[in-house]
Amino acid sequence: MKRKTFFFLFFFLFLFPALVSAEGRLVNDTYAHLGCKFNDTMESEENWLENGNACWNWNEHHTYDLTRLLGERKNITQANITFKTGLYKGCPGITLVTVSNYGGGLKAIHSEDSIGHTAYYNVSIGDVGEWDYLTISEPNCKVDFTEVWLEFNETKLPDLLLNGSDFNISNTLPFEGDGVEISAVIINNGTANSSGFYVDLLGAGEGGERLLQRKWVDGLEVNESSQINFSWNASRGIRYLVLKADAGEEIDEGDESNNSEMGGVVVGYFEINWFWVGLIVSLAMMLLFMVLLLVFVLRSFRSSGYGSGTTCPRCGHIIRKKARKCPVCGKKL
Repeated sequence: MKRKTFFFLFFFLFLFPALVSAEGRLVNDTYAHLGCKFNDTMESEENWLENGNACWNWNEHHTYDLTRLLGERKNITQANITFKTGLYKGCPGITLVTVSNYGGGLKAIHSEDSIGHTAYYNVSIGDVGEWDYLTISEPNCKVDFTEVWLEFNETKLPDLLLNGSDFNISNTLPFEGDGVEISAVIINNGTANSSGFYVDLLGAGEGGERLLQRKWVDGLEVNESSQINFSWNASRGIRYLVLKADAGEEIDEGDESNNSEMGGVVVGYFEINWFWVGLIVSLAMMLLFMVLLLVFVLRSFRSSGYGSGTTCPRCGHIIRKKARKCPVCGKKL
């Protein structure tokens, strides 16, 4: 019993990897051959442990880690796939081939109804692109066997990446005229150095986008990064600030979709309402006129002699100074 256990461990640890990896992988600089029989799928090891077959264990899918198997992420231009699902004829279901990346993202590159009289299928797919994973799925019938022939080009391209986590706006609630600092980090995430390029700061609002500022970056080597800073005086009508690297798209890149980032701003401002200004001025002028009129009336009253007088010695009635007799009792003064 111990001999059998030792032989099994020796075969699994040393002979099996040598057998299943003897073929496949990179054939030349632009061609590769992968397959579950070469222990290339992520399910192979589990399948072998389960039943001694690296290809079969009623998997819903076979997944190939392309970047690990090929040594680096390559630009796949063609994928020819042969696979078998289930162990019986007339296996209906959905045949699905997808690609995805380590950081997320998923794209279906092939999908069809598999309502045939055989469980064998061949798929040829062009213009796949740069992806880390390739997955062959058959959730209804399960995946039994897969082989993949890949063609790829060795064209190395830069990839200018503007990461949202490195995009900062110092004040998102400025008043009109306030200074706002905008900063971002641009990295060349591609496989070739980039030449120089412009970075545009754009303002977006109801009237569309307009260029606010532009700066030049003297190119980036592979994996090199550069921080860019802008200073902007807030102006009304701007609702979003947009940064774009290589806005003119003069650099041929592996991915043109990750060159921009956007952040929202709300610009406050004071606006004069001339209707209310006119109304307040009119009321003030009217009040001033009434005050001046009242002053004029009082001064006229006093100058006429009615503003002061003397008391009648007989009846006590107050009479004006220039009167000759009391208008009440008739006493002469």
